[in-house]
Amino acid sequence: MKGDTLQIFISMIVYMAVVAGIGLYFAKRANESSENYFLGGRSLGPLVTAMSAEASDMS
Repeated sequence: MKGDTLQIFISMIVYMAVVAGIGLYFAKRANESSENYFLGGRSLGPLVTAMSAEASDMS
């Protein structure tokens, strides 16, 4: 491999490792039920709920 190709390859590996690490960190931090996940913890405001309903109607 040329130097440029090797740098790109290493950068991609580091990026994927960082993204996977962030995902694992937040996955372990969230010890909530699937019901709480799908309902947004019942803490969504009326604007977000209305926009979600409208987006669902459009699709």
